[in-house]
Amino acid sequence: MKRNWFAVLTAQVLYDTKITDTQKILYAIVSNLTNETGYCYASNGYLAEILNCSQETIRRHLSALEVAGYIYRHKSKKEGREQRLLYLNTTPPTELRGTPHKVKGDPPTELWGIITKTNNKVEKPLLVSNKLDTNNPPQDFDRLWNEYGKKVGKAPALRSWKRLSKKERNLVTEHVAKYLENHRTADKLKFLPHLSTYLNQRRWEEELPYESETKDSDKGWELN
Repeated sequence: MKRNWFAVLTAQVLYDTKITDTQKILYAIVSNLTNETGYCYASNGYLAEILNCSQETIRRHLSALEVAGYIYRHKSKKEGREQRLLYLNTTPPTELRGTPHKVKGDPPTELWGIITKTNNKVEKPLLVSNKLDTNNPPQDFDRLWNEYGKKVGKAPALRSWKRLSKKERNLVTEHVAKYLENHRTADKLKFLPHLSTYLNQRRWEEELPYESETKDSDKGWELN
């Protein structure tokens, strides 16, 4: 058997307190041996030799990993001889805790064909894109964006807006008109923060800026 490739130990396995350190190492060995074919066909005797333990100990460790949902076993006949194969379980272990995965018939060929080709990539988590569609924002954000006027940093502003509750959005909508008016009356529009800054710093919960200056401007000229 080839011992090159990487031995993958996922974070879920690494930090799982319900399995032992030896079982984590065994998982890494199985992961290493699946890289060539998509499954590990090593015998319990071979695994016992690597870990310097008995075959009975290997059986217990494999059972623990199977119950934890990290691997599953499949029996296959090759040249008239029954062979036990080990597969890494790509289903989240939290969904399988306490329920060993049972396979009927052959493993899914298409899936394991992908695993065989991508080798260690199967262990990498799927990345969810944080890219936002700023061309089609929600209507309430679109109204706010146009009213605010300072059209810089639309994506971070939209991301901040989506984190707000409905109640908070209503408060922003009520506050922003007066907030803008005070900047305009005090001739401070050039100091208007980006909308994302306004939202992230929850400016609607603070006192209105330039309040004293706007009040002074309301007095106008006093004639004696």
